[in-house]
Amino acid sequence: MARLADVGFAALLKGPDNLRATLVDLVKQRGRSGTRRVFGVFFNLMEGKMGQAMPAVRRVLREVILENFVINPGDMLLGKLCSERRFHSLQSAADQTGVHPTKVASVLTAAGLMARDIEGKFTQIEAKRAEAMLRRLSSAVLTRDALKFLGLPWRHLMSLQNAEVISPINPACGGQYMYCRHELSSLRDAMCQNGHDIGLERAGLVPIYKAANQSVCGVAEVVKLLISGRLKKVGLAHGVPSFDAIRVDPAEVFEALPRYDAVAKAMTRDDLLKQFGVCGATVAFLLREGCFDEFRARCPKSRKIRSYVTKTSVDQFSHEYVSLRNLAREQQVSGRVLSYRLKNTEILELPVPSNCRGRFFRRSDVLALLGAPKPESLRKDRRTN
Repeated sequence: MARLADVGFAALLKGPDNLRATLVDLVKQRGRSGTRRVFGVFFNLMEGKMGQAMPAVRRVLREVILENFVINPGDMLLGKLCSERRFHSLQSAADQTGVHPTKVASVLTAAGLMARDIEGKFTQIEAKRAEAMLRRLSSAVLTRDALKFLGLPWRHLMSLQNAEVISPINPACGGQYMYCRHELSSLRDAMCQNGHDIGLERAGLVPIYKAANQSVCGVAEVVKLLISGRLKKVGLAHGVPSFDAIRVDPAEVFEALPRYDAVAKAMTRDDLLKQFGVCGATVAFLLREGCFDEFRARCPKSRKIRSYVTKTSVDQFSHEYVSLRNLAREQQVSGRVLSYRLKNTEILELPVPSNCRGRFFRRSDVLALLGAPKPESLRKDRRTN
């Protein structure tokens, strides 16, 4: 009996667990090329009269096959009808969704639902884990079709995507994005939930992008207000439910936007320039390196989005590092004199690109060389009498 002829019937006599382990080892050795090819004569015997006489053995073999091979629902396996799918092959997933296998493979691989084996071949797909993604793929539309369906330009679709109002099926793709048609339909219905037919243009109601410009906000913020139902004065030009046909009141949008208090315990980039006496390129470099905690908030006066840095992160950085300008002030000398004193020492600087103006030193190193900062004193300007 193929493999069982080598190990003897001891695999059957030691119980179902030992038989299961033997069959699983056989699958690992021969791969998942096919049930008859892997199990050989033993599968044929279990499919015939001997299998009917040994139901316990047939049941173990059937479970091993269901756990390791792609069996389609409705297929007859060892005398029983398979009611549900446990695994997908790449081709069966492509057949179910109607999407090309290469595209299905890229989407499932990026989502962590499918991997490759040692030989570089795609492994099987767990049906339950991939069910939601395959359902989205079955109703997938390309970007150009999504634009027509929603009735909006590409830049506004990207704004909604960046604001996580809508998410593509394949966010890490190198080509066109794919979107779930059901999700697009739900988004369109949510935007038009309070809309009513206004026929021609009505005074006071403007398109979404104009309302965003007049209220100093983004298109995505107006869409979020529409989805939440907070905007009541919503019109549909000629009754068409699409993004371009939606008309809103900019005054209502402005009132519905959240009120931002003054940003407390935070600094802007301009404040950092004055704080350390460096150029903008140096501040940008430090922000890229993660030296400060940066966040974005709306300015209470202009209502424009601005970047801020937490005061706590600036204090932590200043506790460890000191700029040349600030160190010169603490030592009550000029920056040129201090730079000359530090020139021939072994004190290491914080490495910054060549296009950045400003030098930073570790505070503990320079204080060990120069001593503690001098107390503040009133010094007369040399240029005055």
